Amino acid sequence: MGYILVEDRKTLEKVLAKASSSPYLSIDIESNGLYAYRESLCVVQISAQSVDVVIDSLKVDVSPLKPMLENPSIEKLFHSGEWDIKMLKTTFDTEVRNIFDVMIASKYLGFKRCGLDALVKEHFNVDLNKKYQKADWGRRPITQEMLDYAIKDVKYLYRLRKIFAKELAKKGRLEEIKDEFEKLERLSRLNPAYDPDAFFSSRQSRGLDPRGLAVLKELFAERDRRARELDRPAFKVVGDDFLGSLARDPEQAMKDMTVFRGATEYVLSHHGHWLEDAVSRGLAAPEYKPPRRERRERPEAGCNFEGSKKRAAALKIWRNAAAEARGMLPESILNNDMLDRVAQTDPQTLEDLAKVKGLTKRKITSYGEEILAELEKHRESCKPQSPPK
Repeated sequence: MGYILVEDRKTLEKVLAKASSSPYLSIDIESNGLYAYRESLCVVQISAQSVDVVIDSLKVDVSPLKPMLENPSIEKLFHSGEWDIKMLKTTFDTEVRNIFDVMIASKYLGFKRCGLDALVKEHFNVDLNKKYQKADWGRRPITQEMLDYAIKDVKYLYRLRKIFAKELAKKGRLEEIKDEFEKLERLSRLNPAYDPDAFFSSRQSRGLDPRGLAVLKELFAERDRRARELDRPAFKVVGDDFLGSLARDPEQAMKDMTVFRGATEYVLSHHGHWLEDAVSRGLAAPEYKPPRRERRERPEAGCNFEGSKKRAAALKIWRNAAAEARGMLPESILNNDMLDRVAQTDPQTLEDLAKVKGLTKRKITSYGEEILAELEKHRESCKPQSPPK
């Protein structure tokens, strides 16, 4: 298929020397997050102007990639690259400069199906086999079929980039989309440490009283310890829903765990002892107090909550209509979280808009006047309420 498999440092240095003169690098990675407690960077695929490479990153240190990833003169091409960039940054402490993400570009151009397989099929009439999308890339040896699969994920990125960049330029969106790519550059590294409060963001925590939350906290923490010992993803040890059901009725869990849905013979025989211990600790622990969250911008003084909701609804109607008129996906203009922030602060000038957290100069240039006009139409809904007589 015309690519080089890299399994040693000497070959890596040779191919990187060849790739270093390329104005672009198309990049994809494969990992083992569905099969290991601590996800590893297992394979790195690169397509450059004169060489295509599959690097076995479990056999060879890929840190020599760092100068190229940090070189702003070389454009790095991804498809849905957020996770890939975080993994690269975390694995060998690198930055990634000058990014173009073809999935983001496809949304700015209004494509409804933005997966790589759909984009390649539409533009080149080629079917990408996604058979190994969820494979265990940490297993060795890697089969020839898996290697062939891996390189195909980068073979079409540059051609898609050329098509999309031309269309974005034609529609005047190349400057606006830079916000998205710069956001990818600023992505944080992954934090491998276990967060004891992370469970509070799970669906299973909703509706639990402080005692139930204390139990759920112990269950999640103990499951994480077991997952680390077994080197398995936590969700493959015991599912979240089962832990949630125990936390909702911990007294019953202490009496008889077999009555709970999901209490299979395997779960109880392998994990029943520590599940019971964790429930017991949760019942004895202090009631759980949720961590403080970062406060969102508050509405203008005197502005009622209903007024803020009405403005948000009006802005979403405007945003969706603007996206349809421009041939974009709505979230490419402003996502719902950003619209809510604007609605809460109710800016009246471009200077006010610039103070909304996360709203960039490029977005204000593109949509600021329209946003202010829409808010002005609905400002009557945000009058200070008269005190009750």
